[in-house]
Amino acid sequence: MGSKIEYVDSTHLYATNYVRNSKAIGVLWAIFTICYAIISVVAFVTPEWIGDLETEYPRKFGLWQICRTDDVTEDCKGRLDDFMSIEGLIFKIATVFVGAAVGIALFTICAMLLFFFCQSTTVFHICGWLQLLSGRKSEGACGGERAVAGTRMANATSSIRPVHHCADPYGFASAT
Repeated sequence: MGSKIEYVDSTHLYATNYVRNSKAIGVLWAIFTICYAIISVVAFVTPEWIGDLETEYPRKFGLWQICRTDDVTEDCKGRLDDFMSIEGLIFKIATVFVGAAVGIALFTICAMLLFFFCQSTTVFHICGWLQLLSGRKSEGACGGERAVAGTRMANATSSIRPVHHCADPYGFASAT
């Protein structure tokens, strides 16, 4: 006959369930952290996110690169390895913030190795704060870029030019 574990009181049962559940949560958290880091890296290294080459004014842009296309050539400005070639202060700031968010997300994956050396509660706190910081960096980057990018793409096909508080280094407002 198999032996059953007999619990002295209900707190022992709850403690056993807590340990088992915390390990499962730790594994899920690690998987989701790796997914978040992959998405962040892909978003950071992708040169163009938004645009259409089939319109009257074909152009596309991303975090750190802008491309204009005419009948013959495609003119792209901005390179990730040459920070000063990125046009516009907003896009330089956004690139720095997203780069920091990617670095922190990758560091969070490395910090998960602390599960082998520290208590799980301590590791959960460290990784949680790192992910919160990474998310805030991404949010800070998207706030300024979203405001500028939305008006630029709207102005690319519109003949109405609203007043901008930011410089327009990519020429979306003057395209019409």
